[in-house]
Amino acid sequence: MRAPRFANAPIILISIDTLRADAVGGFGAPVQQTPNLYIVGNEGIRFPNAISAAHITAPSHATMLTGLSPFVHGLTMAKQGMAYSLPSQIPTLAEILQKAGYQTAAFTDGIQLLPELGFARGFETYEANPRGCAKRRRGSPSSWPT
Repeated sequence: MRAPRFANAPIILISIDTLRADAVGGFGAPVQQTPNLYIVGNEGIRFPNAISAAHITAPSHATMLTGLSPFVHGLTMAKQGMAYSLPSQIPTLAEILQKAGYQTAAFTDGIQLLPELGFARGFETYEANPRGCAKRRRGSPSSWPT
């Protein structure tokens, strides 16, 4: 029996909230506009027809991390003054990958994806900086902190 082609392959999931595909090199924009995303897209598997499960961040990311629709995982609409929270009984992709021996890490500057809301489950490293990440990342990549 032959092993699947991508068995134990590295997995990088890139999700950039509110970024249109035609603003990314290889999907409609000049390659120079997003050269690193172009390289990753050319060397990996791209999903040119991806459709969001919801129009807001938390339910969409909960679907990406669980494979379940918002109506199943329960994150549909936040109520006034209430935050979304990913139910602890639902396993996440990061938890599954970690159990399979993968190293897992996530980096976010989205306030809707804070660790205390359940989105950090299964990640060995989870950096959430809702007020500083985007500011800190301006300029050339060589100037970014490591």
